[in-house]
Amino acid sequence: MKNTFKINGYTDSHNECDRCGKTNLKGTYNIDTNDGNNFHLGSSCIKKAYQMNGKELTNKINEDEKLRMSAAKKEFLSTKVGSFYKSYIGSEDHRLDCLNGGFKIVAQKIRGVHELNKRLQKKYNVGFINI
Repeated sequence: MKNTFKINGYTDSHNECDRCGKTNLKGTYNIDTNDGNNFHLGSSCIKKAYQMNGKELTNKINEDEKLRMSAAKKEFLSTKVGSFYKSYIGSEDHRLDCLNGGFKIVAQKIRGVHELNKRLQKKYNVGFINI
């Protein structure tokens, strides 16, 4: 039964475990099960339900976060804004823009990157998407 679920992330906005009913938790993990259900579980209930120890749960959390980040990066780079950003930052054009026009010029050219990053962070429940 191990690892037959996907961890979507941790939230402190849902403080009740859907498995045991415990309330006033500091937060819960949002998970999707292989049968298509979605639950918010405390870490103790995840370990009990999926017969995991603390190290295995930590590894699962990290593994699933890496998968979400990878998907977020892939989507970021598939957009015009993301593709331009990847090719522009660190390029000769970027260096010259910094020298000749300053960061205001750079900010104008990469407008939209921060909005895209924030949207994808929310969609994939990840931190800053570092490209």
